[in-house]
Amino acid sequence: VQVVSSPPGVISPVGIWTQATGTMELVVSPLSTLTAYTEYTVSFHVTNPLDGMLAPPVEAYAAGRVNHVGGGLINVEFKQTISPTLMVQEPGNFGPFIVAGFQIRDIAQSTPSAFAENVFTVTLASYVACTVDDACAITIHGLVGSATPDNPALPLTASLQQADGTLTASNIFGNSGVWNQANGSLAFELLEPNERLLP
Repeated sequence: VQVVSSPPGVISPVGIWTQATGTMELVVSPLSTLTAYTEYTVSFHVTNPLDGMLAPPVEAYAAGRVNHVGGGLINVEFKQTISPTLMVQEPGNFGPFIVAGFQIRDIAQSTPSAFAENVFTVTLASYVACTVDDACAITIHGLVGSATPDNPALPLTASLQQADGTLTASNIFGNSGVWNQANGSLAFELLEPNERLLP
């Protein structure tokens, strides 16, 4: 795997990626040295998985040989290791392998009675933060067979789950969505940023 590093030339431009363990092995270039108290940055490309997921814990560790010159100018080689250490992950959507998807995706109806007014309740929780700046929109698709005609402003209500588990009314999606009878879809846009979505 190609590696880009800074300062350049210290880390080898090729790393060894092991998919099964999610391990990226970096090697110090020949005749180069990682200097103590010096910050090094590396970047490389991998492909995200297909399914949504939360960012897993990531560790860094090191092992190698160090040449140490003693007081008598005797060159002594010994093994140097840095134990596995949890890395500090960037917040929000920038943690490694946090992948867009719905952690919770439930749907229920209020009645099975023929030609009765039916209330659908959709419960969603996303792995990533949805933002207004991203023009985040959600579409519920496949509710075919309804007798309700097309409606550009089908009423809806929304609630947000708080940290203590209670639900509070919210205007996160406004008060309506676009209903299409033919394909049984309801589309609505995010009006306020939030991570847990409970329409």
